[in-house]
Amino acid sequence: MKEKLFKCVIALGCLLLSPLAASPIITAIQKTPSPLATNQWQSFNCKEGNCSVSFPGTPDHVSEQMILPEEGGTIQYDAYFSQPTKEGIFMVMVAKYPDFVTEELAQLSLEGFLNGLLNQNPTHRLIFADLILVNGHKALDFFIHTQQTYFKGRAMMIKNSFYLIAMECEVKAYNENSYNFFISSFKLTNIK
Repeated sequence: MKEKLFKCVIALGCLLLSPLAASPIITAIQKTPSPLATNQWQSFNCKEGNCSVSFPGTPDHVSEQMILPEEGGTIQYDAYFSQPTKEGIFMVMVAKYPDFVTEELAQLSLEGFLNGLLNQNPTHRLIFADLILVNGHKALDFFIHTQQTYFKGRAMMIKNSFYLIAMECEVKAYNENSYNFFISSFKLTNIK
């Protein structure tokens, strides 16, 4: 069971970090004006993930399904990305795992996710990681430095759904207030 979960979490970490190293994203960040005032942000309901969050504009949505032939079942990914701003890219990703993945294994899955991120690239440096409780659910706050880029966010496991709420930006464009506004705007809805 733990081995199946670990493989799923590592797959998620590899899938997620491919945009982190993408230079076209950073180029777009440099060229696009930024809505600095949080009153310009828009609340958005992520129906697939039973959550809501505020973005600096209307997010793009990407949905994908990954088949797990050895474990049986599929992982359904839904990712929401803001348009790049000078402050960075804001994203929410929801992965619905097969029923064998449960919240009881949350700490293991969160630690596996973080290890997958850090081991994918030798230039990824952990600034901090903290296991916390958010509305009674285990979560992991993390901050990663990669060359000229920061990747900061929160990962949560609720039942068989994995949530990633994160911001990616150039080091020189990092804005703690925007990050805090984004993270605090995330709300779970209709969780049964």
